Amino acid sequence: MPTLAIFCLGIMAGLTLAIWLLHERDVASTVTPPLRMQRVLCHPTSLGAGYEYPAPIGTTPQCRNGAPPAVLRP
Repeated sequence: MPTLAIFCLGIMAGLTLAIWLLHERDVASTVTPPLRMQRVLCHPTSLGAGYEYPAPIGTTPQCRNGAPPAVLRP
């Protein structure tokens, strides 16, 4: 009887591991790749100091100090 119980536990552990591995593979395939970033430079103005910040490529950069943004390549 103990041999049968150990065998059944082994089968259960193997099935659990197989299901978990399939689930992890599905989750890994749905992860989106990281966004490519660009550097945006905002020159100093009378409203504020100049600064630089990263922004995702494809978005419209804006400066909080009112300066026209200059996009620097990464």
